[in-house]
Amino acid sequence: MTVRKETAKLAMTLKISDIDNDAKVKVATDLFTAVVEDKRCTLEQFLGLCGCYRVKRNLMGGAEIHVEYNTPIYCDPSSETYWSM
Repeated sequence: MTVRKETAKLAMTLKISDIDNDAKVKVATDLFTAVVEDKRCTLEQFLGLCGCYRVKRNLMGGAEIHVEYNTPIYCDPSSETYWSM
């Protein structure tokens, strides 16, 4: 199995797991350093594959939102770019 296929398989396993986001981020980071040393993807991309998210504040309303790691800045409600389009 190639590193790329192994990485995708691990990421999808994490995505469907029932663990909370903080634990998922820690496990994904550990897996990333152990498996993806070939630099074919960044940690942000890998965390996005795993379904991990960041907790941010909506820029306009101030509400807490969950934004996946691989969300482009123009799709992120916590950025000015999102609201200026």
